Amino acid sequence: MGTLLVGLLGCVALVGCATATTLDDTRMKAPDRVVTDVLDYPFERVYASARLACLDLDLTIEKEDPVEGKIYAKSAPNLAKVAIYRTGFGESVGVYVTSLDPQRTQVEVATQKSNRLEVGYRDYRKAIAKLIRARLEGLP
Repeated sequence: MGTLLVGLLGCVALVGCATATTLDDTRMKAPDRVVTDVLDYPFERVYASARLACLDLDLTIEKEDPVEGKIYAKSAPNLAKVAIYRTGFGESVGVYVTSLDPQRTQVEVATQKSNRLEVGYRDYRKAIAKLIRARLEGLP
């Protein structure tokens, strides 16, 4: 049993690692995997809201660059799904915040799943975009 658990955790570590480069590629090459929104708020407020939106969704921020406006985060693997269905290794999320002018900011949210199956995944692209807007507009 211990060997199985160690093997599963090793699989999670290897298979569940989508890099920032992979997310950047998704952003550029697969626009259907990206949600884009333009907001009438300054860069700093939007970036702060994007960061908090990731944390609100229990994503782990793996890397961020506030100057470049990039946040890379990951959802936790679901070990029950990994063991039973060989899915649920987690999802990597890239949030890209770009200032268009002093009062307008663009947000792009790209996702990269750890496997090809779409079943059982939350749509973090829409969830993050919705939470960013709600935080900025003062909605609960």
